Amino acid sequence: MRFAKDDLDREPLLRGRLVLLARVDVHAYWVSNAVLSKLTNLPGEVDGGLIVRDVAGNPTGSSDPSLLGGILSLNPEQACSSTKL
Repeated sequence: MRFAKDDLDREPLLRGRLVLLARVDVHAYWVSNAVLSKLTNLPGEVDGGLIVRDVAGNPTGSSDPSLLGGILSLNPEQACSSTKL
């Protein structure tokens, strides 16, 4: 099963929230629709990186660390804090 940004919106508690999930080795990230909607100028390609896209070319919410800089620029204080549920 592959992760897609819409997976987080299926959970009512998470729907519409800025969510960033990091794999334990921090070499992969997953983000919610709310995060992607704020990243307005996503490049088509990233040097040395990967933004996973669907067949229509839209980002799925999966990425390697190349997208992290753009995500952290949204709100560094919130992005650097972590909450365990």
